[in-house]
Amino acid sequence: MSILGILKTMINKSERTQIRSLKAQLKKVNKECDALRDENESLWFLLDEMKKSRLENFTDEIMELLEDTHEKMVKMNKAMVSKTSEA
Repeated sequence: MSILGILKTMINKSERTQIRSLKAQLKKVNKECDALRDENESLWFLLDEMKKSRLENFTDEIMELLEDTHEKMVKMNKAMVSKTSEA
């Protein structure tokens, strides 16, 4: 086998190794992204439930703060890019 053939084989092996590594990293990042999405949905649900509940031990001041925070988070959520294609 010529030196050119050996180099070509080495490059192909190197590229394949790099592709495998990138695929593994992508899989890990996708799992982390899914976990963050789940956590985000849970927190939004909790915030909505707190806003709806108006428990007796919540003072008006706390409820006002909660509503202001909720409005700010809704605005922030609308401003965020949620799909890769939107980036």
